[in-house]
Amino acid sequence: MNTRPRVNLYKTYVDNLKPKNKPYFVCDSEVVGLRAVVQVTGIITWYLQRYNKAKKYSQRYKIGNYPECSVAAARQIAKQVKAKAVQGQDPAVTLKDTEKEKTFGELMSEFVKKKYNRYSTTKAKSTTYSARVSIDAWIYGKTDDPKILKIWKHNKETLNIKRLGLSKITHETIVDFHQAMSQKTEYNANRLVGYIREAFNYAKVKQYFFKDNPASFEKKDLNTEIKDHYDYFKPSLVPDIVAAFDKEGKQYRNKVACAGLKAALLCGGRYQTEVFNLTVNQIDLENKTISYKNSKGGQDVRPINDDMVKHLQWVIDQRTAGKKPFYYPPEDMRHRYLFPNYKFGSNIRTKRGIKPIKLKHIKCCKNLWKEICRKYKFEKRDLKSLRHTFAVYMIHLGVSIRALQKMMLHKSIETTEIYAAIAPETVTKEMKKVSFKAA
Repeated sequence: MNTRPRVNLYKTYVDNLKPKNKPYFVCDSEVVGLRAVVQVTGIITWYLQRYNKAKKYSQRYKIGNYPECSVAAARQIAKQVKAKAVQGQDPAVTLKDTEKEKTFGELMSEFVKKKYNRYSTTKAKSTTYSARVSIDAWIYGKTDDPKILKIWKHNKETLNIKRLGLSKITHETIVDFHQAMSQKTEYNANRLVGYIREAFNYAKVKQYFFKDNPASFEKKDLNTEIKDHYDYFKPSLVPDIVAAFDKEGKQYRNKVACAGLKAALLCGGRYQTEVFNLTVNQIDLENKTISYKNSKGGQDVRPINDDMVKHLQWVIDQRTAGKKPFYYPPEDMRHRYLFPNYKFGSNIRTKRGIKPIKLKHIKCCKNLWKEICRKYKFEKRDLKSLRHTFAVYMIHLGVSIRALQKMMLHKSIETTEIYAAIAPETVTKEMKKVSFKAA
């Protein structure tokens, strides 16, 4: 073999190494002993050359092939082997230990326990819960959702990556996984790629993995999420939706649910995490605000409009008058909630037998919402469209983007700009103000 002076083996340099009529090697200037051997076939292999005092000659230890083992990974492994060799450990033993890698399933299990445990104080409970549910469903196949199970059935080889060793997972593996998952939900497919990327970064810190992160995606390679925020009702329909809530709320079984849905629309709140679980002590009608302990947007106080104040005052008046289903005595656990669950304590049949309902406030009104959309011939949209509709309606009324940011508890105004899509009728309304006549 021919010898060469040490050079900085950065990625582009290694990519440009061409095969010759016999093998040759190039030494790395950053890690002494590390070299890239170029075979006649064009295969580039990383080796570490170490002097063995016992045998009184140098030995070569294979680290891995390029590009599966990147420049950074080869350097990191070489440094680890040299550090252990100083402590008296045979380099061959060290390299063998690195081959006993974790499977992806083992990594995700450890990562979830560390980052998304149920008692995490650094992440919101809703974020932790949704992350765990998503990971369980798509990484481990633990789900009762028939649509997800169907996708698992037809894409088992693609989705079953938990069995693979970390070094066997490539960027293409994650791309195929992402595409299969996107058949069900494009938004969560992007989120799960983010969790996987975090997990591999965690693995690199723990030195379970030394290669480039296979879950590093450019935004253009992920599903477009911005369209999700254009899921709204046009401003002219807002009064009709409010009227529908008022009309359907006259029925006892719908009274609380319709009041909660109306509140979500009037204040632009996330219906499950910021409205349905509201308690009396969070409301300040005099100052027209709602306070939150742990809000997703990072702000604590949401200003509310006069219509929302009027609506909440009506709910409080119902409680004061002792009218069910809004009022329950102080000894009842539902007493503190503005939108209590009248079914609390009643028995329901589940897969595990008959059990009492434990939820003290309303949580999910999807069936009622679907019925309202069908009955009043509204477009079929998800419940979160009420939040998006609020943003669009505020812009239509001429509310400034800064004020809307405060109303929606957005930390960044860029988020508000995404939600506040300009409806065609808003453009038409603004165009009527334009005039080229002389003053």
